[in-house]
Amino acid sequence: MQLNPVGIDLAKSVFQLSIADSRHAVITRKRVTRAQFHRWLATSEPRKLIMEACATSHYWGREAKGYGHQVVLLHAHYVRPYVRRDKTDAADADALVEASRNADLKPIPIKNEEQQALQSLHRIRTQWVSSRTARVNEARALLLEFGVILPRGTAKLQEELRLANNRIPVLLQNAMHRLADEISDLSERVRMLDNELSSYAKESPLCQRLMTIPGVGVIIATALVGRVQDLHRFKSGRSFSSWLG
Repeated sequence: MQLNPVGIDLAKSVFQLSIADSRHAVITRKRVTRAQFHRWLATSEPRKLIMEACATSHYWGREAKGYGHQVVLLHAHYVRPYVRRDKTDAADADALVEASRNADLKPIPIKNEEQQALQSLHRIRTQWVSSRTARVNEARALLLEFGVILPRGTAKLQEELRLANNRIPVLLQNAMHRLADEISDLSERVRMLDNELSSYAKESPLCQRLMTIPGVGVIIATALVGRVQDLHRFKSGRSFSSWLG
């Protein structure tokens, strides 16, 4: 069944809708709040909803599909050339309707909640690892100013930092002690997340299958499962590697 398209420019609180007819001509434009948009999804007849793949788009895609709508997520890079005038919410919504006419633009699959949760764990882990690295580099640089050189790695870094406290000015010792505690806390957080990812990988047949590939462990396997919904959408391994790169 041919569904009339609706371009939706998502936002945190106010959404812009461009409602089109079967010929993709926009006939109605409206701005709705988050609550109004939810009611519109629930009460409107099934339509083809086109959204940019951005923050909250997977959530709204799942919600809309639950009400019987067809959902198409397009990469923002593909939609930008279809914006005909100055960039506004209405212009962006109109551009989504126009872009949906191009069959060569491949939509982005909607992630389920489990995939998004898994991807969120990886994002949190990346932030914590980056924060720990920044703190470690800061500690090394500060101590180097007093002739203290820390060994590479983080396995015994907290112990080395505390031993180094006796070789730096008293004024700095308390701050360095707290910095060592912060590094230790971040390391513990990363370790706990690694345990959660390991537990998930043990229960996931797909992760177990991926981990049979040489060089693929828990982190890579769970990251792929969270990032890629369906490998069969890629024509070949070369296509997948290009997308991954």
